[in-house]
Amino acid sequence: MKNLVLFFLFVCLSLACCTSATTKQEPSAEKVINTDASEAIPEDKTSDKNTAESKPEKERPDCDCVKTLYFSAKNGFKDGPANEALFNGTTSIALNLEEQVLYITDPNNYRIRQFDLKTNTVSTFAGSGEPASKDGSNYRDGSKEKATFYRPDSIAFDQKKKTLYVAEASSCRVRAISASGMVSTIMPSCGDKGDFHDPYEKTPDYGRIAMGPNGDLYLFGFRHALRKVDFASKTIVYITGASSSAGGRHPIDGKLKDATFPHSRFFTVDPNGIAWIVSEQGHRVRKIDPANDLVSTVAGDGTFDQVDGPKETSRVGRSRGIVFDRGAVYFVDYVYGGDLPYHKNSDKIGYYLRKLDTSTFELSTIGGMPYIDEPGGVVDGSLAEANYIRGHLASDDSGTLYMVSVTSIRKVKLDCKCGTTSP
Repeated sequence: MKNLVLFFLFVCLSLACCTSATTKQEPSAEKVINTDASEAIPEDKTSDKNTAESKPEKERPDCDCVKTLYFSAKNGFKDGPANEALFNGTTSIALNLEEQVLYITDPNNYRIRQFDLKTNTVSTFAGSGEPASKDGSNYRDGSKEKATFYRPDSIAFDQKKKTLYVAEASSCRVRAISASGMVSTIMPSCGDKGDFHDPYEKTPDYGRIAMGPNGDLYLFGFRHALRKVDFASKTIVYITGASSSAGGRHPIDGKLKDATFPHSRFFTVDPNGIAWIVSEQGHRVRKIDPANDLVSTVAGDGTFDQVDGPKETSRVGRSRGIVFDRGAVYFVDYVYGGDLPYHKNSDKIGYYLRKLDTSTFELSTIGGMPYIDEPGGVVDGSLAEANYIRGHLASDDSGTLYMVSVTSIRKVKLDCKCGTTSP
């Protein structure tokens, strides 16, 4: 019996030792698995959740806030996929929102081209390719495939009527392309009478056109006033004075009939019928408010510079193209170095996308960089770090801009947060 008791005690002691040894080895095994303490899973899951919310991860820097849809350093004419198509100079862009296509003027090919945003393909929308004459001869209306144009320079699209309007450089003509594909001339060659006769327009005008509210078509040029085409009465209505080019290099603000607009042609019209104008050499953004009979400068003092801030201290470079989108106007500014928001003390010429709040007149720079003057010189990515080549703009009025230059077609998503850290 004594031997049996001793054997039982020996077995119990052996089991206790084994259990103790196993318990001591577990931490060692855990330590081998989690060699990096920063990757260890915390036991307090509530604490882990709070940590994740207070320290968000930086969004990926390679998203497409600014994206190139087309680029080619070559000139020519070719329809087809974006990576094969060719243009020969581009001067204006308009968006058909319903069809998701961009219309683009191709003056040196005497055509209006079409870029399909769904398929990324280029096709000819209108124009046979045969040039019309500057003096108005040798041009044809009719089907858009057979119609002839003389250097189509500016376009505007009426979303309701599905009509594209085309202004031709230095010929004074404005053409209309209907939804059925028929081309007609609504304003003829300089000084000639037509359906929409303009008694003051006697000389070539390198002006621009833009759509306003209620399907109104607006015109604005170097030597002439802001005008509106009244389709109901078939007349040209002068909003500002007919001799508004007077006054030399320095623009005059004030009443509509007294204001002057030297070196100005790029403009946009907002849903309230207010026109916003940038001047290439006047270094200002100006507002034409017909309801209050007032023309005023809302950014820039005429100094060639780039300074953000309120209208009293902001400055503007050399601007081209302007578009309205959700309470602000956007334009591409051409500047020479200086104290730039993203590339300070740069001594290179650069293009910068700028925003003017139309309620507060606060001017800000969204982004940009010194100009890259070489093939392939487009930089996509975040809004602040992309480059913006001087060109022309269209908007879907929902936060997306489209930009066309001589070499590229770009898409800009204004609300994009790529490349930033959430607060």
